[in-house]
Amino acid sequence: MARIYSVNVNHNYKVGGVEFVNGVAVVEDTETEMLNYFENKGYEVITGDDSNLTELEKLNLEQLKEIAEELKIVKNYTSKKEALTDIKGQSNAFTIEITEFDVEDIDGGDTENPIFKDATEVIEALPQFVTANGAGTLIEVDSWADTDNYNASVAGTYTFTGTISELPEPYANTASTPLTIDVIVAEPESEDGEE
Repeated sequence: MARIYSVNVNHNYKVGGVEFVNGVAVVEDTETEMLNYFENKGYEVITGDDSNLTELEKLNLEQLKEIAEELKIVKNYTSKKEALTDIKGQSNAFTIEITEFDVEDIDGGDTENPIFKDATEVIEALPQFVTANGAGTLIEVDSWADTDNYNASVAGTYTFTGTISELPEPYANTASTPLTIDVIVAEPESEDGEE
């Protein structure tokens, strides 16, 4: 496969039938006419990679800069290709282990006026993407599950657990750090302001 790098690192649309994701696209090495077209238009073309677009390559430049910073690479990147090259070189040696997911508790209202009537409504409101370790790299959540039998009529803290099937490079979760969000349902306040 050949990589085609756009000058515009935020390039997210099709050109000549080729779809770009945050400034990079892949086509077959055998598509020489197409590759020549892009080279003549000022795109950088690199051939000889056997893989399709990786999760790391799908990230935008700002996300790659954050990963580079975590890998202790101090550069002011303006090129996505340069950032990817450095990160891949470093991430072959080690990975960034996830120690925590950056999520906050969710207000579920109170038992008289719950914000979510059931677990299905909670799950629909939970994020599709989260971050980890205080960095801004987005991690896609495949699904959420009600692990505490959510009941809007009973005050308490209800935990929902997320499942992630694929982490962006170079992140790893070998310690199986859980992704959980707590939904808090309170007792209604009394008329004098006390619960």
